[in-house]
Amino acid sequence: MEELPSTVQVGPFTYKIERDLNTDGDRAWGAIHHMTSTIGFAEACPSWRLPITFIHELIHAVESAYGFDLDENDTTRLANGLAQGLQSAGFLPKELKLEGGK
Repeated sequence: MEELPSTVQVGPFTYKIERDLNTDGDRAWGAIHHMTSTIGFAEACPSWRLPITFIHELIHAVESAYGFDLDENDTTRLANGLAQGLQSAGFLPKELKLEGGK
């Protein structure tokens, strides 16, 4: 199974990717923290959900870097659609794991 990268560059910002227990409990699989430049994933986030959640958090990073704003529902719909299209084209694996994770 492929791993998520340890960092990702969006515009002028480099985000570190890590397991993060501060993702709002059961309500979020991932979170972006702009002040610390990290994208975190809940420990319970399953490998099949990591690609979708990664894209979701990348959309938030793009919003911040390039100065536009989507509501959370639009971000989720866009992430789901992009993940499905990229997976069906073979550009995004259906499952990912975090570096050193399960």
